[in-house]
Amino acid sequence: MSDKKAHILDVVLSFLAHPTSKRPLSIANVAKATGMAKSSIYEHFTNKQSLVHAALCRLIDRNENTLINVEGFSDMSFSAAFSEHMHRFLELSSNNEMMHNYMHHPLVQSMSESLKADLKSRVNDLTDTVHLRFKTILQKGIDEGVLNETVSHKRLQTVESLVLGNVVALSMPHNDWDVDATVEDVLNSIIILYNH
Repeated sequence: MSDKKAHILDVVLSFLAHPTSKRPLSIANVAKATGMAKSSIYEHFTNKQSLVHAALCRLIDRNENTLINVEGFSDMSFSAAFSEHMHRFLELSSNNEMMHNYMHHPLVQSMSESLKADLKSRVNDLTDTVHLRFKTILQKGIDEGVLNETVSHKRLQTVESLVLGNVVALSMPHNDWDVDATVEDVLNSIIILYNH
């Protein structure tokens, strides 16, 4: 992807992240924010829907890259892999880059059914990939003897809820929790939940 196109998509994401902005997302406002002519935007995108779709596809790719492409992951211990995963989730959440923040945006809801279906499919694929990564992290705990090998589906859902709830809580601007201490507490809570 060209730097120019990437810049356009990043500007679109900033408009989507701040829907109450005084300037609504439009080709004209995107052109103005990028310092480009409207014709330059139309060189890459046929309309606002294709622009929004491409921006969200970029965000999905960025989410996957942040959460999955972790250098040295295979050599990490359970606790190191879990901590890295949590910190990366927090990075996305703190930067307002979690996909759930965008899927109910009015511009997404007004997209053509085929574009919405494509986004939904991509988000589902990302969700499956992230779930697989989390299971791989938990498997590290099992392999190291830190976690019991068998756990009920309901208990696993509780563990996932604990992780996601803490990501949300830690990314709240008013929270001044100690991130490292909270991540360690979540890890210890998972160990307790898995082993009882």
